[in-house]
Formats: sequence, C-alpha cells, structure tokens
Amino acid sequence: MAHRPNAAPVVPTRGAAGSRGFAVQAVSITNSHDARLQSGLLHVQAELDAVGKDNATLRQENAMLKAKVNTQPSTSTRNNARVLFSGPLTIKSKKELQSIANRWMYFESPWLSQSVFGSPRPDPFDILSVKERYEDEAALLTYLTELVYQNVPPKFHNLIENFESFGSDFVKQVKNQRSVTMFKLHSNASLIFSRYPNITADLWSSAESRGDSEECCRLYLTEDEETGDLVFNPLLVPIIYARDDVGIDGIFQNEVLFSIRICTLYGPTAIRDGKIAQHSLGAKWRTKSVTAGFIAWTCIAAIHLLSHDSPFEEYGKKTGINYGDTFNEYKQRIEVHQDSALFRSIFAKWNQRLKLGAEDTSGASIEGADSDANRRRRVNARAASIDAALASNALDHSSLRISSNDRQAMPSTSFGTPAPESSPENVLSLGSIISLNQGTDDDQDDEFNEELNSIIVSISDDPPPPVHTSSHGTPEPLQSIDEIEPTRATPSETAHASEPDVPTDVNTDSEANGPVLVTMALNEFTLSDDIPPRRNNGRSKGAQRGSTKSIARATKAKEGVALCHSSRK
Repeated sequence: MAHRPNAAPVVPTRGAAGSRGFAVQAVSITNSHDARLQSGLLHVQAELDAVGKDNATLRQENAMLKAKVNTQPSTSTRNNARVLFSGPLTIKSKKELQSIANRWMYFESPWLSQSVFGSPRPDPFDILSVKERYEDEAALLTYLTELVYQNVPPKFHNLIENFESFGSDFVKQVKNQRSVTMFKLHSNASLIFSRYPNITADLWSSAESRGDSEECCRLYLTEDEETGDLVFNPLLVPIIYARDDVGIDGIFQNEVLFSIRICTLYGPTAIRDGKIAQHSLGAKWRTKSVTAGFIAWTCIAAIHLLSHDSPFEEYGKKTGINYGDTFNEYKQRIEVHQDSALFRSIFAKWNQRLKLGAEDTSGASIEGADSDANRRRRVNARAASIDAALASNALDHSSLRISSNDRQAMPSTSFGTPAPESSPENVLSLGSIISLNQGTDDDQDDEFNEELNSIIVSISDDPPPPVHTSSHGTPEPLQSIDEIEPTRATPSETAHASEPDVPTDVNTDSEANGPVLVTMALNEFTLSDDIPPRRNNGRSKGAQRGSTKSIARATKAKEGVALCHSSRK
C-alpha cells in the first residue's frame, strides 16, 4: 500500500464538537452562578430594608416615650437626693465657682460662650462623636453645655439653667483668668523662649518688632512652596513640634510648650529655679495629669507670644490667625487619636514633665537643629500628610519607646482618670477637671481676710508693689464646701491690659512704655449675692442655642487645612 508522507493529518471532527460543548456548559454554569448570587443579594437587601424599617419604628417609639416622660411632673424627691442651690451665694460658694472657672480656662477651653448657659443638660444621645462635634456649631455648643454640667457640681446645676447672671459671671471669670495668664506669659517670654538666643529682648518688648522678625515668623508660619509667602497653617507650625522639626513623631512636644505649662501652673520661678511656689495653681490643684484642652492651650499661647497680635482674642486682628479655630483643631486631633501609641507616649511625656527637673532625653538643643533649607523642605510637605499619618498611625515604633518613669505617669484607664495616690511633690490628677476632693486644706495655716473683695481695676503711673508672680492668690483646689479658701488681702497678678473684658486700653507693652494696670483680687468670682432669675421670654431650648454667633468652628479635615495669609510679606 502506497503512503503519502506530505498529506496533512486529519483532525477528528468529534473533538471539535466536544470543545464547543464544554464552552457552552461553562457559560451555562457561570450564568447559573450569577443568577444565584443576584438572588442572594436581593434577599439580603430585602432583609436590610426590613431591619431599617424596624429601627426607624423603634426610634419613633423611643422619642414618644422620652417626650411622655419629660412632660410628666415629678411628684417625689426620693430619686433626687441632692438639694438644688437656691442662693444667695456665700463667700465659700463664690470661691468654689471661681476655682471651677479658672480650671475650665486651662483644661477645657480659654473661651466660653454665654450661649452655653440657660439650657437644661443635654441628652447623652445628642452628644456627637469627637470627629463630628467640632464640625457643626450646634453640635459643639451641645458638647460644651454637657462639659459645663460635668465640671460644675450638681448642687449648682440649677444656676446653670435658670439664673442668667451665673453664666455671665462664669464667662467673665474665664476671661479674667485668661487675661492674667497671658500677661504673665508675655512678661516672661524671654525666659520661656530662652532656648532661642536669636530672639533678642527688644523683640519681646514690642509687638510690631515681632511682626518684622524673621526669627519669630519662622517659628509659627510656613513658606508656601508655590509663592514663597509665609502663611499660617495650624498643622505646619514649627513651634508645636520637638526641635521645630515638623514631623508626626514630634508633634505637641516642643520645649516651649513645656515651659508655658510650667509658667502657667507653677510660675516663672519654677522655670528659673525648678522650685514650686506653695500658692501656685499647680500646687493647690495638685495637678498630676494634663488634658487635650491643656495641651492645645499651650500651643495657641506659644503662637500668640511669637505673633504681633496684642490682645489675645479668638481672632487675631493683625495676623488674621483664628486662635479659636486653631485651638479646636488641635484639641480635636488629640481627642481623636489619644488612644494611639503616639499619643499615649505624648501624654506620658507631658505627665512625666509635670515633675519639675525632669528633662527631655530625646533630643539636642536648638543649636543642633537642622538648617533652614532642610526645615523648609520638610515644612512644605502638605498638612494633609500629617493628618493621614495620624489616622494611619504610620510611625517609627522606635520613637515611641516609653521609659519606666513615663509608664508610671501614664493613667491606667484614661488620660483623665485620677491616680489613686499622690505624694507632696506630685500632684493629684485633675480627672475630669472638676471633682470635690475631701483631702486636707493645703492652705489651712495661712492668714486670710474673711471678706470677699470684688474686682477692682485701677490705673496708676507708679509700678505695682512687688509680688511673687507665681503666688497670685488664685483659688485652692475644689474641696468640700467647708474647706474653701477665703480671700487673700494681697494684690493679685497684673492683668493683660488689652483684654476686651478689662475696662482699659492699655496694651501688653504697658509695663515698659506706659501706665501699669493693677488688678486687686482679680480672681474673685463676681456673682452677686442675690441672683435674679433668668428671663425666659418664651424662648425654647432650640431658639436659645440658635442665637449663638461666636462658637469657634474647627477647620474640616476632609478638605485639608486652608492657608491663611499673614499680613507680613
């Protein structure tokens, strides 16, 4: 039989038909799977819709029950053991409220709107999350109202809601304490910024000189990489970072912030000599831990000291810096990230540094800082990257090592939880800022004038009599009502002359260039003895809250932080 080697091999037709059959079968299986998946999704969606309807029904029923309970009058006092305060205010009560207002200024917020007062305590369900409460004016007002109720003892809650003069006097005391503190910080600015020898003494004596100073501006402004202008961005302020190095691992850890804290709580002598004055705020309040509000306060205080704004107000008229928004922005970020490894170490360091003499072991002096060129390159990184790093906690864990001392200073549960014990040199935790301590009176051996002096402001061309800056007669820690400190007869701190609540136009440079503002017993709470009831005028809770215009709003992080141009070119 002859063979044909060049003949092409014949492919069986049955194989081709089999391949087509497999393909058709695969398509059929895929379609069947998609159909089952779609059916399952529709079933799940239907269940979610049903759950959503049930949830809406439950919310409506809850609202109806709440309204019904609120409309029912209370016929029994058995469930309410506390007795509401009905006045008139005694000396001890005034001193207690004065101390609460002073603590509010340092540990909650340096500003407080009177719109917070005159409303009942908010429902816990009305308090939004940390990320949301700072984004809305009404939500922030509700949150601040709740904080006031938390900080003021229950016996005074009746005054918060029903007495108009209580709110005005409380706000006035917060302003007075802010005024006193900022004047003290400005008077000791050269000591606070002693690590910066290039900022000479003449710059601290003139606000306008600071506005023209390259050294000062570089510490709170940043250079726009496109225009080269110096602009303000809250997250790119070098002075809030360790060694002015803008980077997430050094945020809120500049030595200037620690110096401001020491000067605020213990007085300038504590910075110079490392000794705590007996009558300083930190000693009387037995402060052992800080709060998010206190750290944010030191940051905006440092910015204001470097700027050429004279009055310390929510909005800087010369620089255009919104100090109120900046404060809220710092406080919000601390509260959002306070449970992260970074901020746990930050709180531990702050609490450890409350012990005078404890030094920062993490870095070199200001002379060892990087060059201006390197700093500018780092500063030009967008503020959004700081926020992103905070959110993702993308940190070098080697920078988060905590010493044994820091671990001892860290609260065991939360940063506001008081420590169970304290020693004389280490002070009792503020906890939630306001608590009625039942300990002994640390000033019980002092001689005091039993009369309560009102605020007396006088202008004289002569300098005030010498007083100890760190012992300005501020109130003792909140104790039981029988242990409140009477009024001291010695003059208190000199007030910040340009504060709007102080009736004078003397500026912060008055000590060197003009008359001196002398404030006698400035820290006395000025609630009148007989408090007239608040005029309601038929205004509802919503209407009262809708009248606020001055609540500071934090910049929304979703859009990034908008740059605010400085007046300096």
